[in-house]
Amino acid sequence: LGHVVRLHDGDVHSRLLLTYWLCFLGYWSLAKTQVLDEDEVKRMYSIHKEIINEVINDIIYLHTGKAAGHHSGDSLPAHDRILKTMQSFESILTKSKAKTFQQYEAQILVKRVLIAANHFSSADLTLIGDPLQNMDFIKARYETLVKSRSSVYYGSDMKEEDGGCATFAGGEFQETKIDEYLKLSAAVAEHFKIVLQLCFKYIELGILRESESEGLKLLHQVLKTSNLQRCLAVLNVLFLTSTLARGDITNVRPDPFRPMIASLWNRSKNGISVRTDNERLNKKLNLSSGSQEIINLSEDEPSSLPEANKKNMESKLILEEHVEYCDCVICTLCGMNPQMHIEAIFSKMLFYRYSSRMFRMFSERILKLSQETSLDVIDICSALQKEATDKAIEERKYPLEALDRFLHAAIRWLRRVSEEEKPEIIQDVIKESLKICLTDPIHFRWQWLTIRQLARTPLKIPKLEWLRLHVSPVKAGLRSPLKSIVINLASELNSLTLCSPRPCPTVNIEKYTPTAKTNRNTVTNVINNYVDTEMEEARKDFDSFSHLFYREWRFQICSYLGQVCAFQYKANWIESGWSAAYYFNEAMFISTRQLARMISKKSEESQNFHFKNIKKFKKAVQCLPPDLTVVQLFLDSRRILWLIKLYSGQPPLVVPVAFLPQDDVLLKRFVTLLAENDASGNLSKTCTDPKEYWQIRRKLDKKLKVKFLGLLCSC
Repeated sequence: LGHVVRLHDGDVHSRLLLTYWLCFLGYWSLAKTQVLDEDEVKRMYSIHKEIINEVINDIIYLHTGKAAGHHSGDSLPAHDRILKTMQSFESILTKSKAKTFQQYEAQILVKRVLIAANHFSSADLTLIGDPLQNMDFIKARYETLVKSRSSVYYGSDMKEEDGGCATFAGGEFQETKIDEYLKLSAAVAEHFKIVLQLCFKYIELGILRESESEGLKLLHQVLKTSNLQRCLAVLNVLFLTSTLARGDITNVRPDPFRPMIASLWNRSKNGISVRTDNERLNKKLNLSSGSQEIINLSEDEPSSLPEANKKNMESKLILEEHVEYCDCVICTLCGMNPQMHIEAIFSKMLFYRYSSRMFRMFSERILKLSQETSLDVIDICSALQKEATDKAIEERKYPLEALDRFLHAAIRWLRRVSEEEKPEIIQDVIKESLKICLTDPIHFRWQWLTIRQLARTPLKIPKLEWLRLHVSPVKAGLRSPLKSIVINLASELNSLTLCSPRPCPTVNIEKYTPTAKTNRNTVTNVINNYVDTEMEEARKDFDSFSHLFYREWRFQICSYLGQVCAFQYKANWIESGWSAAYYFNEAMFISTRQLARMISKKSEESQNFHFKNIKKFKKAVQCLPPDLTVVQLFLDSRRILWLIKLYSGQPPLVVPVAFLPQDDVLLKRFVTLLAENDASGNLSKTCTDPKEYWQIRRKLDKKLKVKFLGLLCSC
């Protein structure tokens, strides 16, 4: 970027490259001052570069014009115009026979516009395409660009399989090809950033396995260079993916990336391991009868330890505290590169699971970015701003990646530890986070939606008579004062007797009077004389952006709206039974829907994978065969287990069954059930008698029914 800034003002191609980079970094106002005029475009004599210039204009307009507004309603005329233009450009570029660098760069820019258009309200994905499909296309184009640029710079005799790795492995710098080197470096940097963005996108959509796969491939490439910042950024993504996949309670396997992060921080300047808690841990475990060697946290040696020891070792890992003027490698690089400092503190925050202290340190680090050294890209952009116009341009002071990390951390922090903090601190975090989202509403759409939902007041959950008491499971022949209550609920469910647990102590509960048995679908009698503003805003948010499959937001808002409908808050848009079933269904299988949409072709039928409204949901349920009943279990954001029954010709039955404050006990019992089911599925290898096989299967079915009902009763 610095090289391009110093080039002559009359270099049209360099100016176009500079404009493209400013857009890539998200500095929209500065990019607007660099856009080529019509006369400059005519001098280029290239249809591809003309398309690039037009697409850049549209990108800037989307992020800075009125089209960037956060809400809702119908699609703006400008949106339709831009989408039609992108479709036209996409067709021209696809039909073009000449394969050039500019053609691929133009295709990448067109796809970036379509990805941004996915954040429009009521976006039509039949025109835009799935965002993951578009990002995967961009990644493939960058891989081709890196190989092609490598061949141009290093020579045409380079093997094709080595082209993609040439720049990672290093090589002799050729001053006579400085422009080609610049283009190659740009392609490599852009490829790295787009793959990192793809990994984060997978995480946001709940597709953790794909995120880990892409992250490991990227780490393999990055390790060929000496760029510790990129290595740490990839490790952060892998650590985040691993943490989300394992959870805090349900998966007891040790996280392999925690020791790796610890090994980066717990090193002295000469590279010798710090002998602190790890040495004491080795002595406790008696791993060696001789010299008590230190465990190398960056390798896979702990895998040979017993499971309990591995878990203990992981829980005792701590990060070494560094002094203010520490001269270790990480601290030295952090002093030179502000983005490296962001990644370093982000890794600490992931390590300590979004603790308030680390979140505060991370926030303070973000605030200091505007005062950094001239090596930072912000100051280069500031110099551009002064040269471009005499007027002051209001531009964001912080890099886009830093703001992405902050908003991600803020959402996780609000979800994990907000109940332990003072309300005024929580409100300040929400307020500042929403301010950041307003700086680029298109880019920060899902963060804005999620933070708005987390800021809403939790609903008051009524105290249901079959939920409020914790008793032992009802046994056959046992006379119990709860028998009538259990039978009443059983008659509603058309099932066996159930008895459910006491509510979670964190749930806000108000007194509730049991409903009359005559109204089959009414499970509560909560009556409000007004529609809460927050409920109405939540409904509008979901109606406008129901095509987005961001897991955190969709699960939270659909749980919230489902509770509103199930607990009979009065509103003209609530249909008894149908509304609650609709919202709870939209909260299920989010990542599965996204994966299905990603691999499907662009057509009206395949791009939905969600019901746009209750009317379409009704139509689908009414198409069920008369002899088929769909039964669903859904655990919402307040940890209420819901039973949903769908059948043709009747309204759905939606019943809150139990409060489940913990997962671990249930998980063990479900694992046992699944193991027995898997074992019976393999009977065909050993059991040759069909009658005996089906006898065993039927016994297992009965056993599973009894165990499942006992599971609900003992919750």
